[in-house]
Amino acid sequence: MLKKIFIAFGMCLVTAMFAAYFWWGSELVRKNRPALVCDKVCATVTDSALCQFVHPDQIVSMISNSPAGCIGKAVDSIDIFSIEESLKAHSEIKSAEAYVDDRGVVSVSISQRHPKIRIQGRSRAYYVDEEMTEFPLVSTYSAYVPLITGSVPDKPGKEWYRKMFALVDRIDADKELRNAFGQIHIESSGEVLLASVTHDLIIRIGRPDNLETKFDKLKSFYSNIAPARGWDRFNVVDLRFGEQIVCKNTNKI
Repeated sequence: MLKKIFIAFGMCLVTAMFAAYFWWGSELVRKNRPALVCDKVCATVTDSALCQFVHPDQIVSMISNSPAGCIGKAVDSIDIFSIEESLKAHSEIKSAEAYVDDRGVVSVSISQRHPKIRIQGRSRAYYVDEEMTEFPLVSTYSAYVPLITGSVPDKPGKEWYRKMFALVDRIDADKELRNAFGQIHIESSGEVLLASVTHDLIIRIGRPDNLETKFDKLKSFYSNIAPARGWDRFNVVDLRFGEQIVCKNTNKI
């Protein structure tokens, strides 16, 4: 019995010695082998067909000019997390995923924020996406989204954005209105005007509430009043007064 124990112990010891030998040998080879160095960064913008706020060459430049830059660095020392975070620090970038392959190439895939509205306020201009994240305009691309101008609050807040989104969604839900209105103007009182791009017409919405009632009246104007009385008969349609539709021609006052 004792002999079997010694034999088993000896076999384990030999196995451990071989394992240690091969580990030491592989470590020696690794330490003497030149470190794999990153010599290239590739970038992909996954949603470039939908919007073009950033381009692949810009992404490569962002990485190269950031503290997380990786060209010329040993692959083992590249901080992939820092690369992703440095890209997401640009507000027009929604997500970023990076990895390094066995050739030393760092590949990055990003997606952009998709604007829901564009703000042209008194002090600044910017886009806002569905998540109510603000991000700046760029000189190389302009997104075709509803424009909000005038007395926009300096710090709008989520409740204000929710009301604007509801207004934009209500316009977008109707094909005729969607094609008719591209600009929403905020007066100093906070009341809303819609400027028609198809007729010489201003729509006074008032406060952005009771939208279904107001847009039912607007549809009635478009479907009944304007075709019967003529599109050039009125240039202001006021929807602020309960069930009434107040139509005016301010050019004749």
